Amino acid sequence: MNKQLQLPIIKHRLPVVKYEGYKPSYEFSFSLVSLNKKERCQITSWHTCREELNREVLTKIYDDMDSLVDIDTLRILVKPPYDDYIDYKKNLFNARAALRLCEEHAGWTERSVISTVNHSQNIEAYLITGPGEWMSSPQMLSLAIHLIRLICFFGPADVDSWESFENWMSKNCDYNEVGREYDDDSSYEMDNNLKITITTNGTILKYISDILKHSTTLFKNNDSWCSEFIDGDGYVDGDFTDNSGIVSFLNSIKIKSGYNYGYLNKCVIPASAQFRELIKK
Repeated sequence: MNKQLQLPIIKHRLPVVKYEGYKPSYEFSFSLVSLNKKERCQITSWHTCREELNREVLTKIYDDMDSLVDIDTLRILVKPPYDDYIDYKKNLFNARAALRLCEEHAGWTERSVISTVNHSQNIEAYLITGPGEWMSSPQMLSLAIHLIRLICFFGPADVDSWESFENWMSKNCDYNEVGREYDDDSSYEMDNNLKITITTNGTILKYISDILKHSTTLFKNNDSWCSEFIDGDGYVDGDFTDNSGIVSFLNSIKIKSGYNYGYLNKCVIPASAQFRELIKK
């Protein structure tokens, strides 16, 4: 077993997270936290879609000087759904262990930790704080959230080794199998976000090892958080929202040319082409 993952959960002082926006729904939700005048503040609304979070993060990076995004540190706030809360909580701590395994596999220096949150909206939420490499691009943030959501709903994952984790992921790639088992054990039908999580997991599994190992080369300059795709009114181009996730990046590996404009052509396809060359070596 990986010795690093045998360490006990780090006991943090309960961080206070302030937020004045809408409360989350009953669904699994996530948001971004940053430090604002040395206070932890939730700086995005609650989301169930990874790309919608990317869109709001982009607006915060370039448009909101009062709530600057810290792209050097991952601070993702997770609210489990109210149904079967205890199981989701256990799986969330297991997801933290999986992130640490990914970080070790990638050769990063820092490791993710998890804290119980004293939230201003008086809700049960957990703060995962991790290496800045997860914030180096919308694609890496999307990957981190994909793993957290996958494990929260279908965990616990086997994190004894990288090989055992890949084997566990491979068992959660077929919606016809996983979805049927989930529906049999659940009091409500699997929503569309979870269906997408399962159906896209096979694509992510195929490349996750290489994307982690090459992430610092691909996204070292944060070019993927590009101000070109947000206007002066804070409106984000739809092409960014549609193509800023990890799955769009991996699906673009075989594409050699795209639109004459837009985020896909300017940022995603060139990075995918570079990734294609890296994995040939």
